[in-house]
Amino acid sequence: MAGIAFLLPNADMVRQAGELLQQTESHHVIRVRETRSETVIEEARRAIEAGANVIVARGNQAQYLRQETNVPIVEVTLTAQELGLVIVRAKEMLDRECPMIALIAWRGMLCDTSYFNHLFGIDVRVSHLDDSSSVEEETDSAIRQGADIIISGEKATEFARQKGVPALLLETTKESLQAALEAAEDLYHMSEIEKANWAQFSTLLDSSYIGIAKINEAGKVLLINRAMETMLQRSDSQVMGLHIADLMKELSRDSIDEILQGKTDAYTSFLNLNPTTAVVVVVEPVVAQGQVVGAILSCNQMKRLQHGEALHGYKARWTLEAIEKQMPGLKQVVDTAKRYAGSPAPLLLLGESTEDVEELCQGIHNYSLLKNGPYVTVNMSGIANEEQMDLLFGKMQKDGTRENGLIGRAKHGTLAIRGAERLTLQMQHHLLYLMSHRYRTTSAVESAEEQIVSAHQGDVRFFFCSSKSVRELLEQELFCADLYYLLSTSRIEIPSLSKRKEDIEKLLERCFTKYLRLYSRYHILSPEAKKVILEHPWSGHRAQIEAFVERMILMVEKRTITGDFVRRMLDELYGKNIQSPNMQRRASNEQERIRRTLEKFGGNRKWTAEALGMSTTTLWRKIKRNDSLKEFVDLHFKNDEK
Repeated sequence: MAGIAFLLPNADMVRQAGELLQQTESHHVIRVRETRSETVIEEARRAIEAGANVIVARGNQAQYLRQETNVPIVEVTLTAQELGLVIVRAKEMLDRECPMIALIAWRGMLCDTSYFNHLFGIDVRVSHLDDSSSVEEETDSAIRQGADIIISGEKATEFARQKGVPALLLETTKESLQAALEAAEDLYHMSEIEKANWAQFSTLLDSSYIGIAKINEAGKVLLINRAMETMLQRSDSQVMGLHIADLMKELSRDSIDEILQGKTDAYTSFLNLNPTTAVVVVVEPVVAQGQVVGAILSCNQMKRLQHGEALHGYKARWTLEAIEKQMPGLKQVVDTAKRYAGSPAPLLLLGESTEDVEELCQGIHNYSLLKNGPYVTVNMSGIANEEQMDLLFGKMQKDGTRENGLIGRAKHGTLAIRGAERLTLQMQHHLLYLMSHRYRTTSAVESAEEQIVSAHQGDVRFFFCSSKSVRELLEQELFCADLYYLLSTSRIEIPSLSKRKEDIEKLLERCFTKYLRLYSRYHILSPEAKKVILEHPWSGHRAQIEAFVERMILMVEKRTITGDFVRRMLDELYGKNIQSPNMQRRASNEQERIRRTLEKFGGNRKWTAEALGMSTTTLWRKIKRNDSLKEFVDLHFKNDEK
C-alpha cells in the first residue's frame, strides 16, 4: 500500500508528528521513525519497501535522501511564525537596538527571511550548511563577523556557548509539521495520478520495438523498457542506478554530459552494443522549468550481416576503439566515423597518411552493419583505365562475360579504394552509376555495348580514399562532378600526424620501448631531446618516426640521448631547410594548376590570375621563380599578349 513516511531527526519531533496525526482524520502516513543522519538512507529504503512513495524529512537528512533516492522528498521548513518567535526571544535576551543575529541551518530548513530586518529591527545573517561545510567552522565564522547571538541546531549552539556567545535552538513545532504533511498529501495524490498514467505509458513503452532508457541529470539509469532489456541483455533491476555510458561502452560520455549540461540539444550515434546487436541511438534532454533534469535515449536496432552470409574471407583487423586508444588525437575523427558507420552510403576519406586512412577504413567496416562481410582494399595508383575496369569489374572472357572482380568479391561487404584520385573519369562514371542504381533488380554500367554489373555486385559499400583535395581535382576537371557531390556530403578528413602532437608522443614512446628491447639497449631520452623530436615536422608519417627512432638507438653512444644529438641526426637525415614531401607535392600541384589554367586562357595572365584567385603580380612572381613554369611560358606564349 502506497503512502507517506516521516523520517525525523529527534524524539520530540516524532512525538509532535504522532499528536498531529491523531488530530488529523484523513491522512496517508504509513510510517513515522526517528532517524540519524548515518542511518537515514537505510530507513528510507525500508520505508520504500513498505510502500512509501513520499518521504518527509528535515535538514541534512532531506539533502541526503534527495541525492540518493528518486522518491519525492518534502522538507520540514520552519514557518515565518515559528522563526519570528525565536527571533523575538533573541532580541529580548540581548536587549539592544538592531542586534546581529546569525541563522545557521541546512538549506531548505528556513522560510524566506528577506523582510525580517525591516519587520524585527535586526541585522539577520543566514548561513546555509551543505555536505562540504562544518557546523563549527560556520559558527566560528559568524562569531568572527560580529554575531550577537547564534540561532541554530544543537552542535552550533553548544559551540557558540563555549565561545561565550548567546545561542538559541531552532525548534520545530506542529505548525511546520502540519505544513509538511499537507505538502506531502498533495504529492501523494499527484503520485497516484502519475502512477496510473505511467501504467498506461509503461504498457506503450513495453510494446515498442525501440529500446528506450530514461536517465537522470547525473547520467544514471532510472528505467528501461523491455526492448532495451533485450538489447542490453540485462534486466531493469540490474541496470537501475548505473551510468548509461557504463552500460553502453561505445557511447560518448562527453556527449552525454553536454546533453545533461544543456550545451547541446541532441546527440545521435551508431553503436555496437554486442557482437550481434547494432543500434542507432538518439539522446534528447528532458527539460523542466528551463532546467535539464535528465534525458531519454531511444535505440533503433539495425540488421547486421550474419556470419556465413559472406562468400569471401577478407577481414579487417583494426577497430575504432583500438585506433582511438593508440591515437587519442583522432578522437574527433573516430566520433565522426561512428556516425557514418551505420550508413550504407559511400564515404570519402581524406588524409596524407596511408596508414591512418587504411586503419580508419578497417575500423569503420568493423563498426558497421557489414562487419561480418568481406573487407577488400585496392590501390589504384599506376593502374591504367582498362586495367582499372578489369580489376574492379573483372576481366572480359571469350564468351563475352566478365569474371568476378573486386566489387564482386566485396559482396555484402566493403571495398576501400585507395588512391581514388587516380581513378579515370570513365571509371568514376561507372562507379557512380553502380552506386546510384544499387537497389535496382538489375544494374548495368553506363555502356551501350555490354552489361557488366549484376544486381548482387551493387550490394557493396564503397570507401574512396585520397591524399589530394578532391575539390582541386574537380577544378582541374580530373574528377566527375556528380561523384564529387555524392561524396562531399559524407567525408572524413584526417589531420596530418604533424598536427597531432599527443599522437607523435605516444608513437615515440612505443617505438623507443620497442627498439630498446629489440637491441637490448638501455638509454634515456632527455626532456630536451623529446621536445626536439615532438616539434619536428614529421611529413613522412609513422614510418618515418619509427625508422628515425631505430636509427637513433643504434647510433647513440651515450646512455642519455641529448637534444644536440637528436638535432644532428635530423640535420644529417633530412637537412636543415629540406622541403617536406607534402610541401613538394603541394608545390607541384600548384605548378600544374598554373600550367593548365594558362593553357585554358591562351597565356592571358589577367584571366589566369582571376581564375586562380590571385593577383597578376603574384602569378608573374610565381612564374619567374619557377624555372619549369618560366620555360613553359617562354615556349608557348612568348609572343602572345600577356
